[in-house]
Amino acid sequence: MIQYHRPPFLRYDEEGVNGFVANTLRTKKEKLNHPLVDFSRAIVRFSNGSCGLTVERSIFGYSIYTTGIYAVEPRDGKLSSSARGGSIGRLQIHPQLMKYAGFLFADLVAAMQREAKQLSRISSIEFHDKEVIFAAPR
Repeated sequence: MIQYHRPPFLRYDEEGVNGFVANTLRTKKEKLNHPLVDFSRAIVRFSNGSCGLTVERSIFGYSIYTTGIYAVEPRDGKLSSSARGGSIGRLQIHPQLMKYAGFLFADLVAAMQREAKQLSRISSIEFHDKEVIFAAPR
């Protein structure tokens, strides 16, 4: 009898991930607020093969939304991402330009550094419609 040893999988849906992100960023909100620009919330969306991150910020009470769409994979013990596109409000940004738009999310990435470090230990990550699947390290 042949036995296959497969690593255990963890499935999370968008609702659970967004709840975790909101709870994590609630305590770090003062690090995300800048003069005249207040952080409101971050929303994660999953689709086949990509992950979208939308950040809502408020300038003088008006909401501004910035979105980045990325393909994420673990590589050499770190999470590696490649830009698939994005937008500022309704203005679409080409994937080639999104490579240089990391400053839009730099403070959010810095605030979530501890969580990203924990995720870097996974052996694989798969994005499907409204869910993400992680494989535990071998």
